[in-house]
Amino acid sequence: MKGIVYILVAILCASGFFLVKKRTPSIQQILPEQCVFLMDEGLSKSFQDNVSSTITAAYGQSKDPQAVISKISQQYPEISSMKVHLCKTDKICFLLDGQKPLFLLNGQSVVCDNDAVIPKDHFSSGIVGDLTRVTADDNQNVSSMVRFFEKLPAAIKTNFETNWLSDSEIVLREKNKQGESFLVAVHQVPQEKDIELCRSIQDPAAFKNKKKSIAYDLRFNNQIVVR
Repeated sequence: MKGIVYILVAILCASGFFLVKKRTPSIQQILPEQCVFLMDEGLSKSFQDNVSSTITAAYGQSKDPQAVISKISQQYPEISSMKVHLCKTDKICFLLDGQKPLFLLNGQSVVCDNDAVIPKDHFSSGIVGDLTRVTADDNQNVSSMVRFFEKLPAAIKTNFETNWLSDSEIVLREKNKQGESFLVAVHQVPQEKDIELCRSIQDPAAFKNKKKSIAYDLRFNNQIVVR
């Protein structure tokens, strides 16, 4: 008799497991339909709208948050990181951070710390307006430029504009100040004390002859050449 009872119990348990397993919904089935976005304020409104539309379409098609993250990361170099979580029972939240802008290249493109060259209208006007201005030919090594500006002191980036002729010939000029320039190279990043030292040794002959411009060449070891 006990054997029959054990058999009946086993059958009932197996049936219950089957029913529970059959009714368990998949993750895709319980994910909400509505997307909510929290984006880096340094990104422009038009760019945020564009990315939001892309995410909404990709999520609506796949209902796979990880696949959406992978797609957006590959498609938009402006995005440095992306996270997703369920913010409400009926909403899924996507959080996006932008890359760090370093400088404005030729008045058209923002160069970021990941070496990405991005149209300036993808960033807010406030961000673009605060970037140091750099002019350079199209064939310059962007990676070298990025490494240089990562090491350049903030005060020089804020107050100077740069004409990048080559990795060995970089000209710095203070904004709204004519007649004075500093020649440096990619492996000889100037510091604020270097600028101060140059100005303390101004060539008297330059003013005696009423030269309109003066250049301090900092590309030599332990010396400054005044031109």
